[in-house]
This record gives sequence, structure tokens and C-alpha cells, in this order.
Amino acid sequence: MVRLLFFNPRLWELISINPFDFGFNNFSVSSKIKEEFEEVLSILQKNVNVIELCSIISYSTLRDLVMKEIKVEYEEKIDKDYIINHIINEDKETLCKLIILNPIIFFHGSQKVRIFSEKILGDLLWLRKFTFCDKEKIAIGHPSIHVPKIEILLLYEALKEIINKEPLKIEYPPSIIDFRDVVTTQNILLAEIGQRTNVEGVTSLFEFKYSILGEIYSPYITLPLSRSLRFLNDYLISNKNFLENSDLHIYVLNEKGEYVFKRKDNLYNFLVNENKMRLIDINQGEITKGILSFLVIGKRLIIKETDNNLIKNLENLGYEILTVKSKYLFTDQNGPYDLFLPIYD
Repeated sequence: MVRLLFFNPRLWELISINPFDFGFNNFSVSSKIKEEFEEVLSILQKNVNVIELCSIISYSTLRDLVMKEIKVEYEEKIDKDYIINHIINEDKETLCKLIILNPIIFFHGSQKVRIFSEKILGDLLWLRKFTFCDKEKIAIGHPSIHVPKIEILLLYEALKEIINKEPLKIEYPPSIIDFRDVVTTQNILLAEIGQRTNVEGVTSLFEFKYSILGEIYSPYITLPLSRSLRFLNDYLISNKNFLENSDLHIYVLNEKGEYVFKRKDNLYNFLVNENKMRLIDINQGEITKGILSFLVIGKRLIIKETDNNLIKNLENLGYEILTVKSKYLFTDQNGPYDLFLPIYD
């Protein structure tokens, strides 16, 4: 059984004045973004069990996070009971919003409170940047050097609640890893090293013990690997030129459980010629638009609205295609894939 984890940033109205903390590169209409998000969510709720990150964390854990991680400063002496009554005794939803706002709270006497937000935790909306999950383990990482500590702690507590064990926490420093740079199929894990993911981040994936681990050095480093390459069973969806021009360093897991460097190759030769994967070759221009950011649920596929021929190819493979609006929510290369993390029971 598979469940899908997602994050509701709640403070949607703030996207209009600070889109960057929510993972958007340009200003947009927050109400339209929320509307498109809720449309995707409603489609998924009809097909699979979805769970929201903040709502599954216990009230006591949220209170502890607020007390330990939210900064509180005073301009004069203040009664400790005042803090307790006005912050940690709020209801669960209010505590979630407070953590997402990630403020510094200034108290002046017992009447005046000022709040300044350092960095809103809105980019957890794109959950796949922060997390990777297969049927054995879940990992949490830092997709940039600017991720606040509380953001990782919030995600850590949610995942621990879901899987009833400790997730693998990949520490920064030294490791930086955007898990959209990681794709897997059967016994192979591929990870791209570039501006979002460093060597230490990829090395941390040794913990997952795939038979083959490949480090990719691509000429298209502006795109996450999952935008340029996706697996569907024994099919490979990508651009042939991208595959031929991407260098691959292959490591093999030996009998001692250690990775040993085997050889260098290119992605096309390794995946198509050696591993006999059937290539669906698509135009690099379509890749740049984020056409591969679709989400797979069994034999259903959630994809952005597009006139691309890829949809016809996917239908021919037996997939039911569900399209969603993409004008406001899915700008750049983002898509349904980025919003949801599969949790395997």
C-alpha cells in the first residue's frame, strides 16, 4: 500500500508579497496558486490516501518545536506565564502556522507584540526537494545552505510519526542534496552532481544499498535530474542527446556492502545498450518546460496540461492520464511529482 505525503503551507496569501520563500521565482496570484493546488489534491484524494505533514504531528511535539526553535526576545522584563498563555497554549492549527511563519517574536511589556519573519517555511510545498523514499528507508536532506533548522525538524517529526522509526537525516554541513536530482529503477540509483547536489550529498545515498549507484555529470545542470529522465517500468523517458552527453561514474555494491568504482560511461550506453531499457525520446525543449514532472499512482498518471505527444505515448503504455491546470502553481519545471512523497507501508 502506498500513501502520499504533502505539505499545506497554509499562509497562501503571503505568496503574493514573498513568492521566493514558497519556491516561486516570480510574483503571482496567491489565490490562483491555492486553487490549482486544491484541484490537484482533490484528484489525488479520489485515487489514493493522502496525508498532510503538519496535521499528523502531535500537539505536544508542535509545542516543543515552538518553545525550542521560535526565537523570542524581550524589550523589558515579562512574566513567563504570559508567554505560555499566549503562544504555546494556542490550538494545533495556530501552532502549525506559527512554525511555518518562522518568526522572531518581540515582547514589549505585557501588551505589545511584534513579529518579524526570518524565512517562511513555504518551500516545503515542494516536498521532493527535501525527502527521498523507497520501500526500505526514508531520507531527509538540505537542498540548499539556506534551509532553516526548524524546517528539517518539522519534516523529521512528521516522517517519524508516519513510519514509526527514525528517518535517515543527511546532515549539512557537509552534505547538500536536492532529491529531485535522484531517480531509481529496480536495483539502480542515479544521482546528478551539480549546483543543487554535491558529492557528499550523493555519497550519503550509499546507505540505501542499491546494487548500482551512478554519479551523473550533465551539461544540463540547471534542471533537476528528474526533469530530464524518468523511468516507467522498463521504459526510459528522456532526450537521447541528453543521455549521450551525460557522463556517468558507476559504483557497484560488493559482497562486503561497500561501493567500488567500476568504470565511466555515458547514460545512453549504460541504460539503453547495456540495461536494454526502451527509450521514449522527447524534445529537449519540452523537457525544459517540465513535461516530465508527472506523478505516477499505479496505472494513473497526473500530468500538467500540455499538447505534448508524450501523453499519447503514455496512453499507449496503458496509463490513464489525468491532467491538471499549470498556469500559476506549476511554473518553471515544477509539477505534481514535486508536491507529493510516496510512503510505502
